[in-house]
Amino acid sequence: MAVNNDMNVFTSEIDNFRDLAKNFLWQAVIIPEEDTPLASLFKSLGGTKQFTLRCRLASLPQRSIEGELETNWQGSKKIFPGRTKMDGEIQMKFDEFQDWTTSHMIHSWMNLIHNGDIGLDGGDAGAMFSSQKTGAAISNYMKDYSAKIKLTCFDSRLDPTAPHEYIMYYCWPKDMPQVNLDQAGSEKIEREVTIRYSTYQEVNPQDT
Repeated sequence: MAVNNDMNVFTSEIDNFRDLAKNFLWQAVIIPEEDTPLASLFKSLGGTKQFTLRCRLASLPQRSIEGELETNWQGSKKIFPGRTKMDGEIQMKFDEFQDWTTSHMIHSWMNLIHNGDIGLDGGDAGAMFSSQKTGAAISNYMKDYSAKIKLTCFDSRLDPTAPHEYIMYYCWPKDMPQVNLDQAGSEKIEREVTIRYSTYQEVNPQDT
């Protein structure tokens, strides 16, 4: 039996869709808890807007189901989903400018978790907390060195009232790889950072 392929129906449905989501219409904002060492650190370095303006690449958070739960009855089997995994890592890439604020921000942020400099580099983390002399963490409380990261995806109009957002919680920098310098090169310097988060929330403006 021949199938009637009604292209008019197909194209009319597509016409009712909004534009495709674009992978360059977004911004990332790092939001520390108020009145914490991390908030004080960012304020001393120009505020978290510095991160937003310099961030060039980010990734959406992941979600998965870990494992399976099995039950059996009289020769039949049923499989149930296991534990939901909401934690993960996102990759972020920042342009470095000649003020070196990006590198200094990440370095100082990681110093709040564990200061391996022992005051040798005169970093802001050591300067602001003069009692930090042992190379240990600045605090035993995650809220003092972690932040929320709000990743906002805009539509083609850049409508601030209708973004699609992902908010990642308890974020902290896990890794900042080395950067190779090259006397014969002609490229800009970029810093890549792996951010660890514990959970996240999706905020769809159509649901609000």
